[in-house]
Amino acid sequence: MFSFPSVAVSSSTMSRDLASGRWAERNHEILDLDVAELGARLLIA
Repeated sequence: MFSFPSVAVSSSTMSRDLASGRWAERNHEILDLDVAELGARLLIA
């Protein structure tokens, strides 16, 4: 189960990576796609 601090750290890291361009550098292959099936999940608890 995820705890709030781990979600906060993950979202903070993601925000930093997006702002710095690091995310785009690491994921350039999916940015170049015209179409992508990335899947979707519905979680019901």
